[in-house]
Amino acid sequence: MSLVVGSILLIGMIGIVIAAFRVSLPWGLLTLLVPATILLFVPLHWRESKGPMMILLVGLAFAGVTAVASSRQQAADHPQIIANPTYLELRGSKSEAGRDLEQVFLLQAVDATDCQQQAKRWQAGLSDWQLSSPSCSTSLPPRFAPLFANQRAGYPYLSVARRTPHDREIRVVLWGYSSAEADLVCKHGKRFEADQQHPVDCIRP
Repeated sequence: MSLVVGSILLIGMIGIVIAAFRVSLPWGLLTLLVPATILLFVPLHWRESKGPMMILLVGLAFAGVTAVASSRQQAADHPQIIANPTYLELRGSKSEAGRDLEQVFLLQAVDATDCQQQAKRWQAGLSDWQLSSPSCSTSLPPRFAPLFANQRAGYPYLSVARRTPHDREIRVVLWGYSSAEADLVCKHGKRFEADQQHPVDCIRP
């Protein structure tokens, strides 16, 4: 659509420049080198320029409609408040310093499509983890239900809040971590908060 709109606008502009050259060489050079002079040329030479000007107006109208539609789609894809979320659940494990670590990554997506897209991003970003197949559901398992209200659970977890509509609420469950290991992860979370300006809370049992 943007290519079509751009083509219409370009045809209209070229048409006005050609009309200006037909009127006189100075007008042609002015409209070619200083496009703002079109605003002066068109009313003074309406008969010569009305055809390409109508094409230009059609292009501008299409551009306005496209911009409004794009803005609405952006608002739908990235709402301020996610009213009916779909939850992504992704389990990961890896060995580190002789320990088998396990985390559960939970994300609040806008809908099923957003959930699948987010799953692909997470899978690409967690390439050093052994990951389970991601699941998308409109409800959380009961043991994870309190997490998106930042309530305490029987395990420590990280809570990453949204900063902009393009962000998503994230929870990282630290499964089977000792208190010292959880503290270390929490410190890394705070560094992430400082670097990325995302609010991060470490919530312990």
